[in-house]
Amino acid sequence: MSKEYWYILIFYLHFPTLKIAVQLKAPLFLFTLFRFVIGFLCRILLNYRHFDYRLEHISVYFDIEDNSVLGLGVNTATALVHAFCKRMESYKYFAGVYSSLSIFNSRLNDSELQRYAHWVACWSTSCSYPYPESFGMWQYGGETNLIRSNQVAGKTVDQNYMLVDYPSMIKSKGLNGYADLNYDVNGDGAVNSKDIISEMKAIASGETNTIFDLNGDGKVNSKDTVAIMKNISGAELSEVQNPPSVPDKQDYTEYTVVSGDTLSGIAAKFGTTYQKIAEYNGIENPNLIISGQMLKIPK
Repeated sequence: MSKEYWYILIFYLHFPTLKIAVQLKAPLFLFTLFRFVIGFLCRILLNYRHFDYRLEHISVYFDIEDNSVLGLGVNTATALVHAFCKRMESYKYFAGVYSSLSIFNSRLNDSELQRYAHWVACWSTSCSYPYPESFGMWQYGGETNLIRSNQVAGKTVDQNYMLVDYPSMIKSKGLNGYADLNYDVNGDGAVNSKDIISEMKAIASGETNTIFDLNGDGKVNSKDTVAIMKNISGAELSEVQNPPSVPDKQDYTEYTVVSGDTLSGIAAKFGTTYQKIAEYNGIENPNLIISGQMLKIPK
């Protein structure tokens, strides 16, 4: 076992609005709302730095325990974890998921979540979590503690083992606000505009040293300058330079769903298939469309 840590619970969400959305049978609204909320709250979280044990040192975890989320079903709950963790990764933070051993085993498609760090609550003398590669934090006790006293400084607290040296891993990967020193081409221990200038000078002088070949294509050119800029600015610059493609108006016809419509019936009207319409509109369940919903029918 490595060093023991008591923790600040970094992130917790309760979703009564999403539960209502499911009851209204509005899955498109559900996921649109969730993605908006998750992005907004992630930004607040990442800008809030008044923790004694700062975010730079540990994964940012999604705590999924509440029945208002788990009650949405295994696939939806798993999708919510993916959405949160992928958003955190897009901001260059090391993402993870926290829950109990029983929830990981039975209420999530946990095999699909193995790319993320796992913090497993299992109040016992040992933990039988089946995926050791992702198992980085073990909460071995809280109100119940079979290893040692459940109190610290006279207070009952959750207690954990950190099984992976996340602070060193995060720093080496240049995440959570740490600089990725692979982009520190001027060697001053930071990644900033000075490195952009150094890279531009290297390009102008015909430099061939591989230290300046940041994208690994065997050349030192403007693409490497862009790589530094992306590293400095993170996901925001990438999103600006590579916005999601929007189909040209002439490539589809708009159709508004009315009561009684089915996707297959709409497809027949336009001489296409329901599979093509579902794929084009990102519809996961072709049997569930909503009156008033606007569909794009590919030509």
